[in-house]
Amino acid sequence: MDYGINDMGLPVIVVYPDFSEKSDIIGCESKTIRKQIKDLWNNLPKFRDSMGDVPTIHVPNKKSLIRKALEDDDFKVQSKGRAEVFFFPC
Repeated sequence: MDYGINDMGLPVIVVYPDFSEKSDIIGCESKTIRKQIKDLWNNLPKFRDSMGDVPTIHVPNKKSLIRKALEDDDFKVQSKGRAEVFFFPC
């Protein structure tokens, strides 16, 4: 069977290996995801286009934040939250 990207509605945790701080992902004052990060999404258009269908959290490559995302009920299959783009604020 040929499944499209995330046909199962699985929540997604996106880790950016080249970034280590929350401020690398979001503008702390604007509280929005940086253009540099959004531009990366264009490299994976199917992923970019499916983000509106599932909860997606974007985190820097920092162990404590990755663990926090993994423990968050909004990003578990059984209790996933609303379909939206999330991040940890500065």
